[in-house]
Amino acid sequence: MIGDQTAELQAPDLIVPIIGYRVWRIDRGTLRSRHSGMAWHGGRAEAACVPRRGHFGRRGRGTQHLESAPWAACSCGIYAFSEPFPRWSFWWPTVPGVAVFWGRVEVHNSGIRGQYAQTVALGLPPRPMLAERRQVLKIGRRIGVQAVPVEDLEAEAMLHGAPVPRSLVPG
Repeated sequence: MIGDQTAELQAPDLIVPIIGYRVWRIDRGTLRSRHSGMAWHGGRAEAACVPRRGHFGRRGRGTQHLESAPWAACSCGIYAFSEPFPRWSFWWPTVPGVAVFWGRVEVHNSGIRGQYAQTVALGLPPRPMLAERRQVLKIGRRIGVQAVPVEDLEAEAMLHGAPVPRSLVPG
């Protein structure tokens, strides 16, 4: 209380970036979202609601709204899984990796969708895939992120943020 006025403060649930695990597709040397096609060039990505286009590119599911993405009544936001895949596999031309999320973040049973995200690591394909490894290394250098063996992605993620606490994951 300051003087005779009370100020309502809303403290965030978390004060560290949230780790999210994603799979991007590679299109002509550029990382793209597998579902929306959004290009990831490094640096901060900001979610935006795209009218008439929802998650997985379905027409008519997105809604136009003034609230920041993600908005609970819409499918907008940048998506990621909360935990690494049990077994990383490569379906070239896709590549797994880690992004950190902050700002407005909605937590769901198996993942998150957030307002801001930034790629922090990419997973290298297995050694027999030498041309693909070179391409992931080149993309990593261009966007300023580490490219690490897939078995090291979780350890690399922990250097950049924290997972969603289980207490915040809906039942």
